[in-house]
Formats: sequence, structure tokens, C-alpha cells
Amino acid sequence: MYFKNLSIPQKKPVLLSEALRFLEERFGVVITIHDCFGKLTGPDGEQVLDPYMIHRHPFCRHRRKESSACNAACIKDCLFHAESYARKQNLPFLHQCWKGGWELIVPIQQNGVLEFLFYAGVFRLKSDKPSAIPESVKSLYRSLPIRDQAELEKLACLLTGFGLSLFQYSSEKRAEPEYDRHTILRQKIRNYLSNHIHESIRLKDLAAELCLSETRTSHLVKRLFSVPFQSMVAEERINQALNLLRNPELSLKVIAEKTGFQNEYYFSRVFRSRCGFPPGRFRKERIDPDSGSAAGQGRDPSV
Repeated sequence: MYFKNLSIPQKKPVLLSEALRFLEERFGVVITIHDCFGKLTGPDGEQVLDPYMIHRHPFCRHRRKESSACNAACIKDCLFHAESYARKQNLPFLHQCWKGGWELIVPIQQNGVLEFLFYAGVFRLKSDKPSAIPESVKSLYRSLPIRDQAELEKLACLLTGFGLSLFQYSSEKRAEPEYDRHTILRQKIRNYLSNHIHESIRLKDLAAELCLSETRTSHLVKRLFSVPFQSMVAEERINQALNLLRNPELSLKVIAEKTGFQNEYYFSRVFRSRCGFPPGRFRKERIDPDSGSAAGQGRDPSV
């Protein structure tokens, strides 16, 4: 009997990208991944699944570069409203944006923590009321395909399975080669900070997670990382901010909130103090100006 091997990508990032491309072609959607904690960023600072990390659909991109208010409305809708809803449950759902287009959103949680968020769109539903669509996007809206629920449910199942594989890949990528007690503790502390960096992290919270006293936890952090606890928290906030700054769709205010800073002004001050230059300069030097712009404030007054 003759066997013939198939030619498929051997590197996992390439294989993952090919799988996403197949899903996009099969279901006629554009897929975007929101990486909540920067776990898909490689050691060189580049995103593993670029360009799936930003919204590429023409319906989503329409007028965002020309209108800062339109850009802010999109961010508020997808990043805050949809993501806030996703954190409350662990089930796929359909979301209609302020422009009237629909997206399938699939949250991927582990141990109650939202790790990734898949957006698959943009499309129409048979039950839509075109009269409710803003005039500025009606022509684009009419060009969107109509999707039925059965197809969307199939896609939701496939994205859920893909998301679990993606989480496994991100965990393997970050795993240490050794498994001694100190290595396990280092990884546990780093994971805790990564998963809670958007919150107000206190030493007693980490101590409770490790089932140790605050004094013991403080000494342990200093011994394992050679810096005090608060310095380590600040370093983790800046590291995640560096990853988020690569996304041109996120304003400094949004990045400050997602990395646990009080506001964008305090974030800029700490960033400049630790990096030697403001976050805006880092963004301008690392992002092609034609790829997008920082988010504005408020909602598009024309809609």
C-alpha cells in the first residue's frame, strides 16, 4: 500500500494563521482576535497572528481615519460594551454595532478569566430593519451578506475549539523548560500579574493566591525577581502597555485602563519615567502612520 504525506505548515504560528484563513474563506467573514493580556506577542515584541489583531473589514474601517469621533464610537462599542458582556458569560453571542452591522463574538475563558475574544463579521440578519442604519453607512450595509443562525453556530463551535488550541499554544510558548519549585513559583506569580494587571493589585492579593503571609510573599518576590513587589507590578504594566501600543485602534486612555493605571496622564508620566520617552512617540516610531491612528473621544456627531 502506498502512502503519501500531505504538505502542511510545520510551524504552529503558520498553521494557526492558515486555519484562520480557511475559516474566513469558508464562512465569508473577517476574523479579529482581541488578545486581552498580550499572550500572543513573541519575544521580539511582534504579534504572532498579525494581521488578525485589528479589525480589517471595510465596514469596520469606514471613516475611522477621517473621524476621531467615529473611531472612538467603534472602540467604545466593541472594546467596552461587547467585551464587558463577554466577561459576564462564557458563551458565543451576536453583537450589532452602532453602525448596524452584526458580528459573531466568541469569548475564550480559562479559570474564569477572559483570555481571547474572537470577532467574526460583518454581516446582516434577515430580521434587520434598514431604517435604523445610519445614513453614512447605508450603501456599505446593503453590500453585506445575510447570514443564517445555523451557519453562525457552526462557526462559533469551530472558533471555540480554535480558541482553546490558541490558549494551549500561548501557554506552551510561555512555559519554562525547568520545573523546580522556584520556577513554578515564578511562573505562578507572573501569570497572576498578567491576568490581573488591569485591576488594583495589592501584595495581600498575591499572598492570598500563593497561600502565604504578606511578609513571606514580599521576601519571595524580592528573592525570585530581584525587585520589590510594586516595582514588578509597574514593570508588568509597562510591558503590557508596550504590546497594546502596537494596536493603532487603542487610545492612551483605553490602554491605561486595560493596564491598571489611574488615567492616561498618570500612564504617560510613568511610561516616560521608565522608558525615557512618552508612549505617543513609541507608537509613532513603531507603527506605520497609514495603518491607523490613536482613538479620539466621543461619538460621531453625524449619526
